[in-house]
Amino acid sequence: MDKAKEIQDFYASKVKNACRPEIRRYGALQMAFFKAKRSGEDISVLKQELENARREAMRKAIGCLDEHEHFEIIATLSDNGKIRSMPDFFKNCII
Repeated sequence: MDKAKEIQDFYASKVKNACRPEIRRYGALQMAFFKAKRSGEDISVLKQELENARREAMRKAIGCLDEHEHFEIIATLSDNGKIRSMPDFFKNCII
């Protein structure tokens, strides 16, 4: 495993541990949204709740790392890797 991947995995686990309740809520709402959509129910309220939960999880994920940790992650980003930007990194952490 290369050094960049190790750094990203370390900080991803730190983010996941700090945001566990928000990530669980987001996952539960995703499942409810999927089930409601398949059954033909009105999904407008669930869609808004899902977006709010995603926004809250992302906000907390971004806030749980300090500036030095952000710069350390930025230094590991590459154009040919799975994670190419900080939003990609945080999206990967909450899904």
